[in-house]
Amino acid sequence: KIVTSKLFKKMSISLIVVNTILMAIGTLPIIKQHESIDIIFDVLTAIFLTLFTIELVLQLLFLQTDFFSDEWMIFDFFIVAGSWFFSESLLALRVLRSIRTLRLATKAPTLRKVAVTTTEVCGEIMAA
Repeated sequence: KIVTSKLFKKMSISLIVVNTILMAIGTLPIIKQHESIDIIFDVLTAIFLTLFTIELVLQLLFLQTDFFSDEWMIFDFFIVAGSWFFSESLLALRVLRSIRTLRLATKAPTLRKVAVTTTEVCGEIMAA
């Protein structure tokens, strides 16, 4: 199966990491001050969102009912779907999209601690 291959997983994680970095760069004042550069970042965001949608559709097609037994898949589904329906300017949605990088935390105990702490902090930020 394609979606369970190491290459597919590495590509997915790479896309998430690059997208997170671009989202961070896209919030810099120098980017927002230049409309043409800001437009480039908007186009890149749309490209990444399309790639994430394709990834989820492939996951759903190949994993079928197993898709819904994986918490990360459900989380990704809601983040990607929310990205299509809500404005990119919503801080909470950006934070949640960047948390997708925490998928890596399942591979290392130290990163798992970072994931837990980050999730708790984000919860506090959204509650404030």
